[in-house]
Amino acid sequence: MPTPPSSAPWLRAGQLVALLLTGAAYWGLAYATPRTHFGQLLGLFAVAGAAYAWLLHTRLPLRWGLGAALVFRLLWLPATPALSNDFYRFRWDGLLVSHGHNPFAKTPRQLLAATPTDSAALPLPELRHLLPLLNSPAYFSVYPPVCQALYGAAARAFPTSQTGFLMVVRGALLLADAGAAALLLWLLPLAGWPARRALAYLLHPLAVVEVMGNVHMEGAVVFFLLLTGALLARRRAGWPPGAGPGRGHQAAAAAGAAAAGPAAGAAALSLVFGGAGGQPRAAVSPLSFVGFTAAHRPQPGLVFPKF
Repeated sequence: MPTPPSSAPWLRAGQLVALLLTGAAYWGLAYATPRTHFGQLLGLFAVAGAAYAWLLHTRLPLRWGLGAALVFRLLWLPATPALSNDFYRFRWDGLLVSHGHNPFAKTPRQLLAATPTDSAALPLPELRHLLPLLNSPAYFSVYPPVCQALYGAAARAFPTSQTGFLMVVRGALLLADAGAAALLLWLLPLAGWPARRALAYLLHPLAVVEVMGNVHMEGAVVFFLLLTGALLARRRAGWPPGAGPGRGHQAAAAAGAAAAGPAAGAAALSLVFGGAGGQPRAAVSPLSFVGFTAAHRPQPGLVFPKF
């Protein structure tokens, strides 16, 4: 139903306030919320989630949403992740890669307990500083080669700066989200859905916090998943308007994304299980919070075979 002209200014003002509240919540999560302050964490997430739901329900203009999605991500750029300490292992692996060492060959404890003969090429002071900060010093690295290449490039660019390392990784993730936005804006109309549905992912609190906040790689997973869909769509150039994959195919893609990580699952579920009439269902899925919580539980040891 179109908005009456008399209420449009008030609606836009309310949406602007909601965007400002969301930005303030993200700033609080990025710079003023220790991991152990659960009440504050829950409250700020509740503000961001409620604002997200209301903005989708009131049909936030696409341009506003795209601009807000960019600003929300840039807010995190220099922040040290407070909700996850995985980034210490990212940097550890990156330092090894940037100095020509195989990050899968030894656990961190093994490496420093019996340093290799070419240890002069290793940044031992940085590694010794990182070791007590790792959440899995007795485990082999579980991060795949594409991630290792990114971590290595970031560590090569900033070998002694944690903030610089994080900014490089976040820059890559920002490019992945920009690519995901472009693909969504192309694929959704092709499938008969409004381009506005892209905001269901781009503004999702878990997509923002998990990817840009905690520097997890689910954002790249979403981009490549969408790129796969775009390449398939190009092969089906004869699609009539509104045609596209059925709900079964969409649910399968969502399940695959959810297996890749909580932010990817939240994104796919938001897009697949949206409401009727082309408007996403304005709710933050409980399954998304379950996925977020599970991602922060201690994980069992995963051991890579030695190369």
